[in-house]
Amino acid sequence: MKVALLNPAPPTYGGLSAETCCIGPAGYPPYNSRLGGLASILGDAGRKFHYVSDIGEVPTDADWVFTLLIPGYERFIASMMKWVKCKKAAFCVPPELAAATEYGASFDSLIGADYIAAAGKLLGIRKVDQYPQVKPHSLPPKPFIPWLNISDGDCPSGCTYCSYSRKGPKEWRSPENTVKSLEVMYAPASKVVRCPVYLACPEIDLNKVWLRKFVALKNKSSVADIQIITDCRADWMDDEVLELLVEAKTHEVIAALETPNKEILKVVDRRMDPLKYAAGYKKLRAAGIKVNCPVMFNLDDREDPEKVAAFCRAYEIVPNPGIMKYYASSRDWAKLKEWDMICEWPEPAEPLRTRKGVDVALAKLAKFKELMGLDHNG
Repeated sequence: MKVALLNPAPPTYGGLSAETCCIGPAGYPPYNSRLGGLASILGDAGRKFHYVSDIGEVPTDADWVFTLLIPGYERFIASMMKWVKCKKAAFCVPPELAAATEYGASFDSLIGADYIAAAGKLLGIRKVDQYPQVKPHSLPPKPFIPWLNISDGDCPSGCTYCSYSRKGPKEWRSPENTVKSLEVMYAPASKVVRCPVYLACPEIDLNKVWLRKFVALKNKSSVADIQIITDCRADWMDDEVLELLVEAKTHEVIAALETPNKEILKVVDRRMDPLKYAAGYKKLRAAGIKVNCPVMFNLDDREDPEKVAAFCRAYEIVPNPGIMKYYASSRDWAKLKEWDMICEWPEPAEPLRTRKGVDVALAKLAKFKELMGLDHNG
């Protein structure tokens, strides 16, 4: 049984890959810890597998192809489907990917929220940890950006555009597992790109017990000097969390504002206080931690670019504005079949369609960038 793990580099949109956030330097695929976890259990079970970064690299005699492609790779998926139609390999993807594209029916297997366990079951591997420790044999043979998933638990917010809002397991990768995995990823023989590691989770300040132990272990390890990037709710952050983030050598946090409009926050079930968020942002910046501050337009037709810009200016927020932009030959929303994501922050997100359509949303985004003195193309 021959297994291929498909993990391409992210698409490049304007300044996206130039950001120092979790996307990392342009041109390299992230070490997707779910695919990496699958590689670990395959290796532990004595199974062979192939890491590939392009569909053309998949062995012609592959039996299974696993990937975690997101809808932002829509065009890549289109070319992939041509390959799928003429090959016998079973193509396995998360259900949200199939649901977001016109190619859903072409995929053979849909992997649920617990990706690694579901994939292991398909391959006949019964004993599978939710967060397998990274092993040397699980690392890609080509340069990669270091990512590590530390929690898939459901976030207290129910944001309609975020996959973390789904109900799912609340376990966290143990601090011991996390530090040992990082040591393997940053070992001298590893092909890792020497940049900060992204620790992906709903919000790291959800679990202060985990954070305390992780910081203590990291500071005694061979990766003590490695900087981290992680997700944080700035409006929940207290002084202890801030001190721990500094001690962990945090380079950047992704602390999404999305919108200061309380009515829209309620509509998308994002349970946050914009004023507390702004105060948290100020504390992070004062501590020397960069803040990646997503501001998402097209969440709701009531979004007012002038009010958003006024809020950002009043609280000295430097936003990374973005929008869900749809591509289609027809402007008729009912006929749209293909979409892509233009933004300055990473996954996850789902298509959001407003009543007034993409042209109005784009105009609002352009107005916001003008008011903030931002490059319209960036």
